[in-house]
Amino acid sequence: MADDEPLARMGMKKYIGEVPNLTLLGECRNGEEVINLLKEKKPDLLFLDIQMPFKNGLEVIESLEYCPLVIITTAYSQYAVKGFELNVADYLVKPFSKERFKLAVDRASELISLHALRDNEQIVIKSNRTLIKLNIPDIVYLQAMENYVMYSQFQW
Repeated sequence: MADDEPLARMGMKKYIGEVPNLTLLGECRNGEEVINLLKEKKPDLLFLDIQMPFKNGLEVIESLEYCPLVIITTAYSQYAVKGFELNVADYLVKPFSKERFKLAVDRASELISLHALRDNEQIVIKSNRTLIKLNIPDIVYLQAMENYVMYSQFQW
């Protein structure tokens, strides 16, 4: 989590502590600290303020070799388009509610799960009363049909 404002960091710590399976790995007060922390630790998710000393949040994202999924937490809505151009998971405008924070975390969790699924390269589906293992790169489409799945695979 990165924010130059102590009160904002305190609020974020509280929200993070209330979400199961979300662990705070570190706090940063400026862009340089974020870069150093990410070199040391490889979090799945980063809560990142935009207006910070040394490097702002957007400059941090642009400068990283390894960039976790990012949720922007800022008082400035005018950077939203740039944030989404940098593939942030969500954009929270301060002050935000606990419910809005939880929604952003849920969205990020879904994206992290999709990335893990993609990295696994295979899924198992039930089709015609049997379980079938499919290679993800070969899937053209999946269609839910009540309690089974219709699928099409790319044929070489």
